[in-house]
Amino acid sequence: MSRAADVWAVQDSVIDWGLAERVALRFSSKASFTRACYLAGLSEEFDRCTSLAEDLVTQSTGLCSLSGDVRSCVLDRSEWIRRNLFSLCHFIEPLLADTGSLSAEKLSSLELRVSAIELGAALGWMSTRVLGQYDFLVTENDSLSEQDFIYYVGPNVVALERKYAFEPVDFRLWLAIHEVTHRAQFTGVEWMRDHYLNLIRGLLVRFGTYSRGMTQIFQPVFSKYLYRLFRLNSPSSLEDSSFSISAKEENILDRVIGLMSLLEGHADVIMRKASKGMIQGSERFSRVMRVRRQPNFGMDRILYRFFNLDLKIAQYAEGENFVNAIEKIGGSELFQRVWENSVNLPSVNEIRNPKEWVDRIMTTIPNDD
Repeated sequence: MSRAADVWAVQDSVIDWGLAERVALRFSSKASFTRACYLAGLSEEFDRCTSLAEDLVTQSTGLCSLSGDVRSCVLDRSEWIRRNLFSLCHFIEPLLADTGSLSAEKLSSLELRVSAIELGAALGWMSTRVLGQYDFLVTENDSLSEQDFIYYVGPNVVALERKYAFEPVDFRLWLAIHEVTHRAQFTGVEWMRDHYLNLIRGLLVRFGTYSRGMTQIFQPVFSKYLYRLFRLNSPSSLEDSSFSISAKEENILDRVIGLMSLLEGHADVIMRKASKGMIQGSERFSRVMRVRRQPNFGMDRILYRFFNLDLKIAQYAEGENFVNAIEKIGGSELFQRVWENSVNLPSVNEIRNPKEWVDRIMTTIPNDD
């Protein structure tokens, strides 16, 4: 199910999406374990694991999806790249058109190519590492049937299982729990999806209204902030950019980072809870993944630093510490109050100081709706 024809039909775009795809595919490199003999039965196995994970997540979180049963899809790296480009393109292009200050006519061919190359390089490299991803609904159009999936990058999953001698059945269920938890957060909390997308829209529109050239604004926004904002990752510090941000923009960033820390940390906590007594080797899986998130040498380490993914690593730990601290103070009943409304979401400072969130929430009346 390829979306390329739809993606590249965009006219007068400030991103050369076709070039971004070509760069990403080149950067992704040839993957091992892509032949049919390695991937036989993988789709059926992930369908089973994902369905089971949905039951376990519902029991562990109390969140039940309002969008029906979960669907899974096993992809190779190239199709993962194309699907992410599709989502980015159809989410971003309308926003850029609305700003009115940036258009393809105002940008040089070099600037158009630079933005595409950086975006393609980011996607291509990430395609070599991603194992699973929840693709939530980002557009309200004819493509709805092609969204709201749990994606698994088959070659990456099989390669990791073989490298560490993981039991495939257990590892795949463990992996599915994390991604299904993200789906529960976005489709089981009625207001979450729109709240998150509105935050990102507001941030991108404000960045896009700066009257600066591509190399001054679009290049850093697309390569270092945009993808991580859009795909459940925190934006990096803007200290290295050539422009300052206003108090309002800083507030939006704070809310995005706080939300992402909460969602990632919560997913890790649920992985541990839901897998208890169900999955053998889950503690070893966690140890290996923690090491894998922190490459210490070579090109991976360079790219981690370039894309500031160290912040993503800290996000998992801070979010998990927040969830554990809240449940230690008031149990799961107190933590459930984060899902009542967007006002109850923790700020970055509250993520790092859970008692401040507790003090604020305890002074408000629970929402009974």
